[in-house]
Amino acid sequence: MVNSDQVTLIINTNGNNVYNNGDPCGNSTFTCNSINDAVSYFETIKVFNQTSEIQIYQPLKLLLDNGLYKVANQLILYQYNIEISPLNETSPNITIDGSLINNNNNNNNNNNNNNNNNNNNNNNNNNNNNNNNNNNNNNNNNNNNNNNNNNNNNNNNIKTFISISPPTIGIIESYKSYTVFKINGINFLNFSFTILYIYKTYLNVRGSFENCNFSNYRGELPMFYLINNNNLINYNSLNSSLTIRKSIINNSNIGFNSFIFNIKKFSFIFDQSNIESINQCNTLGNFYDGSRLTIFNSFINSNNCTKSIFNLNIINYLNIFKSNFNNNKGTIFKIKFNSKEDLISISNCNFKNNNGGIINLESNEIPSIQNPKRNPQTFNNSTFLNNSINGSGSIIYSIGAYFNINGEFGNNTASNQGDLIYLQDSYCSIQNSKINQFDKRPSGEGSIIYLLRSELIITYGNYKIDGSIVCNSSRITISQNNTIFNNPRVDCHNCTFNNNNCILSFGIKNEISNHLIIIFLLSILLIK
Repeated sequence: MVNSDQVTLIINTNGNNVYNNGDPCGNSTFTCNSINDAVSYFETIKVFNQTSEIQIYQPLKLLLDNGLYKVANQLILYQYNIEISPLNETSPNITIDGSLINNNNNNNNNNNNNNNNNNNNNNNNNNNNNNNNNNNNNNNNNNNNNNNNNNNNNNNNIKTFISISPPTIGIIESYKSYTVFKINGINFLNFSFTILYIYKTYLNVRGSFENCNFSNYRGELPMFYLINNNNLINYNSLNSSLTIRKSIINNSNIGFNSFIFNIKKFSFIFDQSNIESINQCNTLGNFYDGSRLTIFNSFINSNNCTKSIFNLNIINYLNIFKSNFNNNKGTIFKIKFNSKEDLISISNCNFKNNNGGIINLESNEIPSIQNPKRNPQTFNNSTFLNNSINGSGSIIYSIGAYFNINGEFGNNTASNQGDLIYLQDSYCSIQNSKINQFDKRPSGEGSIIYLLRSELIITYGNYKIDGSIVCNSSRITISQNNTIFNNPRVDCHNCTFNNNNCILSFGIKNEISNHLIIIFLLSILLIK
């Protein structure tokens, strides 16, 4: 009789029960000795969920007793509906120590873009050689059994703890294939290889790590490596996602050629979690080719990267809400995009004492200055204090974008132009904000706001600006409503609008000729 009800297995890493690979284990009196043993047993009894049209096995719940765990083999969870959680929910103490994981039992030869002939004989022995080839024409003669987790290791040239990639042997991946997983309440310590690896074309994946800690990672490859190669998928309906919730990633040196996250065409959600003290990296997270990044109620603090914290290349969406970014080195968000859709929403966040810039946004679709107002990126009710950059634009460096901004800005600095904002071929509207910026350098050496072929509108707020606003072939409109300026200097260079003039509106219209520096005193600003 087919049983598609949930299977619950108990694992005790300190247990010494004797059984053969694949034998029954996991009840309260006869526990499994390891996660692999539990999965091996499940392989012998698993059935597809008969109540659903999708291809996924019946639910499996692994309950881990407290202890220090090691895993002797890679876990392949393709088409699993699995939860791994503590047996003792009130006081869990479960650690999986990567330094204790033995990878010598897995020998993997993976060759891409070749024609390969593979002859494999697999049995229940954990020591096997497997040849897995992606994107190739393969001739395979295989003798297989039901234990894919012990005999099929589809690593695609990486070592990994959990793989949700479809095996290449006897499996046809389809849009009906689903994997659902939840890993809860586990400490991942001392890993030197990828913790989660997903390489897929059609497989639908919904996964989460909750209440987990990841510490002392020293991998040469990403901690989370998620690749979706489906080129037909609609970016607005990504079919796979990973959520990290109420978790901590900290105290790791990931190496200058690696990342914590390397994610292609996935929806990634970071919720109520912390990333702290990640060092020796060029970039902490790499998101590209249509991925979505969402960060809610989280802390990204004290990370040290030479280039960027998050690198986003042709992504689908960036949504940041009620999060804190403090004391980081490296540009927080370095973005290249060609989408005509809204891309960025940052709300109710704090950015303080960061070095390297907050937003570096570059579009390869440059709008015309005559009609730049499309697809606004929004900064809403956020605070930007004491940030700096060795370059231009400590808060925003924009080429070809449109911004709507309201928030608080103070004491942000750039070694070159744009202590606050650097705009090129861009449009920016600042509303209902508080700005307290000072820059005593001569206008040729620095500026608070720098514009090149751009438009800036500042309205309704409390603005204390002591320094220069540089206008190159651009347009500036500044409302006098509720504004206070301390000796602002507006410098026009090669302005080409309205008969080679730069238009400046401080409650009135003023036309400034080329290469002329005008100092607007407070008394002038009060004129209506």
